[in-house]
Amino acid sequence: MKLLDLDMDYFMDKIAVSAPESSSERLSEESYGNSVWDEKRVRDFLETNLGLSKSRKIRGRIVTGHNEALFFWKELIKKRELTIPFEVIHIDSHADLGLGYSSWTYILDFLLQYPVSERQKHNHYQDCYGNIKAEGIGDYLLFAIAYRWISKLTYCANPNGDKNDYIWDILL
Repeated sequence: MKLLDLDMDYFMDKIAVSAPESSSERLSEESYGNSVWDEKRVRDFLETNLGLSKSRKIRGRIVTGHNEALFFWKELIKKRELTIPFEVIHIDSHADLGLGYSSWTYILDFLLQYPVSERQKHNHYQDCYGNIKAEGIGDYLLFAIAYRWISKLTYCANPNGDKNDYIWDILL
């Protein structure tokens, strides 16, 4: 199976960094309002690059926090509507592979030591400030990879961004 993981911040010319982990507030109109692509540009990208259209609807879910995609995948796996491993096309202004999070060291040093079948039970780690965290908006894809859910990941980075916003050590 192939999944489309689309974050709406891809459709901005100015990329937001350091967004709060669980906020339902929109980005400041003052700082980012002029950065949002117009409808024609967004529609052209969706239809031309992704083959999406109103006449060819695909099943999915709209979420607030991007890590909620992981929870949706868990639901689908549990209901046997999604088979692991699966491919993910990740279209985003951020790789969501742990840069800026302490999770990548936890995953490399501890989580990968567990048998694959047990890894989801050990999704909590202590960040560099001593806070206990679980899969978040900036590292949920790294957890999904560690769970061996993802067989192939294609990261389509925002053309205005860094495009290298992930820890190179995780690629080894």
